[in-house]
Amino acid sequence: MRVIAGKAKGHSLRWPKDPHIRPTVDLVRGAIFSALESLSVDWSHALDLYAGSGALGIEALSRGAEEVDFVERNHNCCSIIKENLKHTRLAERSRVYRMEARKALRTLEKQYTLIFLDPPYDESRVRSQEPRVKRMMNDECGMRGGDSSLITHHSSFQTSDSRLKEVADSSLAGRQTTIVMEHSQKLSPEEICGKFHMIRRLRHGDTCVSIYQFAGGED
Repeated sequence: MRVIAGKAKGHSLRWPKDPHIRPTVDLVRGAIFSALESLSVDWSHALDLYAGSGALGIEALSRGAEEVDFVERNHNCCSIIKENLKHTRLAERSRVYRMEARKALRTLEKQYTLIFLDPPYDESRVRSQEPRVKRMMNDECGMRGGDSSLITHHSSFQTSDSRLKEVADSSLAGRQTTIVMEHSQKLSPEEICGKFHMIRRLRHGDTCVSIYQFAGGED
């Protein structure tokens, strides 16, 4: 796994040897940044949530981001992110936070122009719970009347959609924010989630990437 373009182009990146962590492969990262460039997205202030190896945020730094914050709860992953930043000589424009994503949404005090969202997912749970999850997400992402407490109190049913909504509703996302979410093609997120609308979807094998931008309303 290497940095694809920019100042650190060609530098190799370490990644965690953990079956539950899926590093974003070079081909997918390349497609993501090609899409962002075609959409004239501002990635000057980026957040890499569920950062894993930090590959997405490091790619943004290499391509000119002014600063990138990395959020990852796994201690080993945080160490690898720091090593990768040191190896690519991009550490000065970054911060690594070892914390849960939900805590980051509550405690970080800034708005980002670009947020990468690559939460883990369990394929067997996605298949078995998809009908119920889909009904819950319809209530959460734009259709009123559902019991949203189900998602809060039953974390086993948390999916890409619920994580997307948490980010979209947080103070970290505003009018100038683009959200890039990587997810399984078996559980596609809604096209509209609160103030954010999907503007593009990419697919490579089982991996999908959905890109959202602010569509209207008050921050």
